[in-house]
Amino acid sequence: MRNLSLLQIVVFFIFISAIIVAFLIFAGALPGLRDNRFKNLTSPIEFWGVLPQQVIIPLIAEFNDKEEKNVPIHYTQFGEEEYLSRVVSALAAGKGPDIWMLPQEHFIENITKVVIIGPKSYPERTFRENFSDGSEILLWPPGRVAAIPFLSDQLVLFWNRDLFRSAGIADAPKNWAGFLTASQTLTKKNATGQITQAGSALGLFENNTHAKDIFSLFLLQIKNPITFLVSHGPQEDLRTNLRSAINESSFSTLPAIAESIRFFNQFADSRKQSYSWTRNMPDAQDAFTQGLLAMYIGYASEIAEIRNKNPHLDFDIAETPQISTESNHVTYAKLNTLVISRQSESLRQTASLILINFLTRSDIQSSIAERFFLAPTSRTALLKSHESSFLATIYTSAIKNKFWRDPDPAKTLVLLREMADQAKLETKSIESIINEAHLKMQLLLETVILP
Repeated sequence: MRNLSLLQIVVFFIFISAIIVAFLIFAGALPGLRDNRFKNLTSPIEFWGVLPQQVIIPLIAEFNDKEEKNVPIHYTQFGEEEYLSRVVSALAAGKGPDIWMLPQEHFIENITKVVIIGPKSYPERTFRENFSDGSEILLWPPGRVAAIPFLSDQLVLFWNRDLFRSAGIADAPKNWAGFLTASQTLTKKNATGQITQAGSALGLFENNTHAKDIFSLFLLQIKNPITFLVSHGPQEDLRTNLRSAINESSFSTLPAIAESIRFFNQFADSRKQSYSWTRNMPDAQDAFTQGLLAMYIGYASEIAEIRNKNPHLDFDIAETPQISTESNHVTYAKLNTLVISRQSESLRQTASLILINFLTRSDIQSSIAERFFLAPTSRTALLKSHESSFLATIYTSAIKNKFWRDPDPAKTLVLLREMADQAKLETKSIESIINEAHLKMQLLLETVILP
């Protein structure tokens, strides 16, 4: 640089400095400058969900302090029963949220309302590296992201320690064969054959709120995805359809589905030794809380509710049983996701994705999950060890999650319940019942509108 003039040297350093500053702005290392891209926001980003305000609002304050101070966020909390209908109605009126929590089981019926994020904004490889196996159910061809996994509520096996101890059973069953044996041992009947203490609560949909989810778990454990995506056409104009997998020959699971139905139904069949559950029993969770039910398959988030109902109940949780201890383990959960409304303006969508990326950081996820006995979806967060035996079980269970694309939760509940109930009548072959359910599912899927 000995032959360069002073002016040339100054220009050179200004040029290099400009490159460095531009890089830092792009990388987000200069938040004060980065915030300027959102100066044209005319109103706060609307964020709707069911988590308590006292949990979310401090996180929004932290986001504004550390990430984007010029992006105002307004969070609205709703009750779970009214939540989805309020969101759908508001979106239809053009007044809905920019970001909203969407339960995965309602994902398909609402997919046309959300932004499908392209690979430039969220590469598929980044998604798979960030989130646990099972989350790929939220990917949409070709290589796009339809929703960001947030928290999962694990389906677990609650077991009454006192009843197990009295029956001489040391631990919760690890597989369904052990579950059946334990249920028979733990079930008690009076002189007239009426059940006074139930070993388990399978066999009926009427007084088991989670019967559909347990049935879904059975199918996923035998490697039947229940529904599956089929894509066709050129990459630039790819078309996607959902198809029923219930009796799809390529999955070769018809005998296993038949066996799953028989296994489920036998617990409510008074002719069988496995008889342990009846319509005369209260709802499964209430029966467990009252000490009338030894094993209850429910969601981990119910721990606090069960404790409140009966503070003296000595219970623990375990992972849901598997087909066998040697088989690939599959668990099930209610997956809560974060989505961006398609009707939001582009700038608001950009700000929304930045907030979602903040909320799905491993430390943020963990801080929320641990308060409500939920599991994070972050791979990094799931590796965290816990002194709490409840959280240790929940986190381990979440690593093995599988989900399915449900086109209409209310209608598929009826479909699966009818399949189990018709098998009890024994007026048709179980194979024909399964095929009828397969055809009904296919007809339902043909009404689904996909992007």
